[in-house]
Amino acid sequence: MLTFIGPSFEISYPQEWEYEIIENIPSFFCQSQGWALQLASSRLAENTLDTEEQMSFYLEQNDIDEEKQKISTSSTMQGYPYICCEFTQSSRFWLVYMTSHLNSLLVLLLNADEIPDPVLTQNISDMLHSVQFTNDS
Repeated sequence: MLTFIGPSFEISYPQEWEYEIIENIPSFFCQSQGWALQLASSRLAENTLDTEEQMSFYLEQNDIDEEKQKISTSSTMQGYPYICCEFTQSSRFWLVYMTSHLNSLLVLLLNADEIPDPVLTQNISDMLHSVQFTNDS
């Protein structure tokens, strides 16, 4: 695993993956596969961060039909809460993870040609569980 260092977090990713940063958004991918995993982070006003509220806002802003989505919540190995949502839209599979610590939010967004295979799913799960938020304010 390699480490990507973001503005308020660190995350591990598989060494066979590549990434490029376009408009300050890191996008991870494998050349021969039909998917991309983007990361986005933001900071919100102190004591206003609610991952469920952020996910609801994301789904509403992107016109995601509530009946087509599957949502689950849990915590990472480091104890950070996360929410996950998967859905299909415009013949594409989407997987959205949001995790947070204090006022820092990190979003992992997978856009794929098809439902991910077990290896890709495990790699994304491992990435999520590797997240370390680096700024405690």
